[in-house]
Amino acid sequence: QQNQTPQIGIFFGGAAETLLKPWSIGQLYKDYDGNEKDFFTPGVPANFLSVTLAHNVVCSWSCKHRAACEGWDVDIFGYSRGAILAVELANRLNFEGCDCNDDGNADILPVNIRFMGLIDPVEFALFGLPVRHPYVAPPNIRWAIQHGCDPPDAPVF
Repeated sequence: QQNQTPQIGIFFGGAAETLLKPWSIGQLYKDYDGNEKDFFTPGVPANFLSVTLAHNVVCSWSCKHRAACEGWDVDIFGYSRGAILAVELANRLNFEGCDCNDDGNADILPVNIRFMGLIDPVEFALFGLPVRHPYVAPPNIRWAIQHGCDPPDAPVF
C-alpha cells in the first residue's frame, strides 16, 4: 500500500554517474516509488546548476500540490560531490523555501525534508563553490544518515 502523503525524491549522483550507468544513487532512484522523482548529475567540474534545477522541481511540485494535501515528503539522496549538493539543496529549501504566489507577492512556503541519505560526501571536488556548511544538517531535515566522510575528521550529521 502506497503512502497517502505525496512523496518526491531528489537524487544527486556522483561526478560521472548517469541513469544509463547507475551506481549507488542511480539504483536508489530506480527503486524509489514516490509520486515524483528526479536524478541530477553534479557535472565536472561540479556546479550549482543541478541544485537550482532541483530546487525549481521541488518548488514547482510543492506549490502545485499544496492545496490538495496537508504536506508532502521530500527525500534527498546524494553520493560524493552530489552529497554536498544535496546538503546545499536542503539549505536552500530551509532558508529560501518556495515562493508559491504567481502575482508577485511573496508567499514563501518552507519545505521540510523527511529523509536525507548521503554517501561519502566530497567537498573538495566542488572547486571553490560557495557551499553553506557542507557537513551541517539544516533544521528542516527530519532524519538523515551519512556513510563515510571526507576528510576523515569532518563532523557527521
